[in-house]
Amino acid sequence: MARGIKIASHFCKHVKEIFLYQETERAPMNLDFSSETSNSMFGKSYRGASARPKLGGEASFGHCWRRGGGAYGAQGLEFRFCAVEVPEKWAEFWWVFRRIGLHVPRHFSDWISAHVRRECIMRVIVTEKDAKRNISICNRHEDVRGSSNKGKTVLPALRLIVLILAAGPTVYYLISLYCVVDYFRAVRKLPARNDTFAPPASILKPVRGVDRDAYENFASYCGLNYPEYEMIFAVADLNDPAIPVIERLQRDFPGRQIRLVTSVERLGENNKINSFCRLVKEAKYDLLVMTDTDVRVGRDYLHEVAAPFADPAVGGVTSFYRCTGGGTLAADLDMLGMSTDSAPSALVARKLEGNVQFAFGWTMATTKKHLAEIGGWEAMVNYHSDDFELGNRIARQGYRVELIREPVWMVFPEENLREFLTHELRWSIGLRNVRPSGYAGMILTHGLPWAVLAAVVAGAAGWMGVAAFYLAAYVVLRLSVVWAAGSWGLGDKMVTSRLWLVPFRDAISAVVWFVGFFSDKIKWRGLEYRVKKRMLVPVVHRKHSN
Repeated sequence: MARGIKIASHFCKHVKEIFLYQETERAPMNLDFSSETSNSMFGKSYRGASARPKLGGEASFGHCWRRGGGAYGAQGLEFRFCAVEVPEKWAEFWWVFRRIGLHVPRHFSDWISAHVRRECIMRVIVTEKDAKRNISICNRHEDVRGSSNKGKTVLPALRLIVLILAAGPTVYYLISLYCVVDYFRAVRKLPARNDTFAPPASILKPVRGVDRDAYENFASYCGLNYPEYEMIFAVADLNDPAIPVIERLQRDFPGRQIRLVTSVERLGENNKINSFCRLVKEAKYDLLVMTDTDVRVGRDYLHEVAAPFADPAVGGVTSFYRCTGGGTLAADLDMLGMSTDSAPSALVARKLEGNVQFAFGWTMATTKKHLAEIGGWEAMVNYHSDDFELGNRIARQGYRVELIREPVWMVFPEENLREFLTHELRWSIGLRNVRPSGYAGMILTHGLPWAVLAAVVAGAAGWMGVAAFYLAAYVVLRLSVVWAAGSWGLGDKMVTSRLWLVPFRDAISAVVWFVGFFSDKIKWRGLEYRVKKRMLVPVVHRKHSN
């Protein structure tokens, strides 16, 4: 590629002189402009008689250089930028050009063919003011003869394709904003919850290790305003540090039914689902409520979960969450995930598919009857995404999966950047496996890289207004979606104070999404696996002997 100069028509009106030289002879040919009529491309006419070449032939330009398309380049000449000098009063520009676009008038093209065999230099003298204001640099192909016309067609087409694709995230943000506002407005208009439907419930918690504020998280389930329920914990390792925490809970809340199971049979590769299999067998009640260990709930949590099951068409219940904890930059970035990704994308999918087709791990509720219809947890013991599998299989049976009105609280650790990235990559790999086409389609949901690319492409073409539009559309719509989902919808006031982190979160998410195409290895609760076709395959490290 060579560097070139494209001359805008409003700039060309101020051209004072043009000299054309052959590279070897340096014999000047002066185009003498006057202020008579307006038949030249520069907005002023010139005397054809004085425009005779001095390169060994009697050929006149006549009135052949006409304004075309508002730019010099539209006449078919391709320029390669050589040098720029800006004296005190004048600016001198020298271009090397090679021949000949199809749009050059025939008699001018014939003269070029006859007399300009090598590269020639054209010197244009303009005013300094117009030189600084009206010249834009553009790229041209080195081989002008073979590629000038092709380049003029291909480059604008590529530019248009980029700008069209870059509008994809803008459309997605508009759809997301509509779905978020529509859902939460509908929730606010729902009639008061009917607490008369309150079947006994079993809260099931598989545990491995101790999360931040684990005792406070567990204790929040002990103060629920609900008639009858039990809590059952499953720990596969007798040395697990969570056991003393659970024993303390039993001592502090003697009036609650709290049991601890320490014998968990290994049925498959997913240890969490292995624990669920045992917990379901231990559960006394039909309504099963399963939550992650880093989740904290309010007093009416079980009423919120149980109420949808009054409708026989409902087979599963799940929830969104608000954020608490954190304390590091990485944790703050992680805490934005619900408002930037999970809630908007789930509500868009709900609107497009007509039903929620999955569940979230922070609340998964169903009944023993519905669980048996999909083969129980035993049918999923080797799958990676327990929450997706449960909700998706229930939905495929024709039941609805409902979101509860009141979100739970997710307690985030003081994680570092590496831990955050590891978690995000694990989520991306899991999503690519359970919804490969949807994962690929996420290319049009990452607004930041598209906005930057569109701004660069539009700016290179001199369309500064278009560039500004793409950047402004990203900032305004993206922040609107995040605020509407987090602050307004979920009531998570943390989101408002961290809106400035959204572009950084988006940049990281785009990179992690891309890397997710090329990796299938995850680390989960200290164990390493590969995820292949939604299944967990343990990573075996071979020992090398000397």
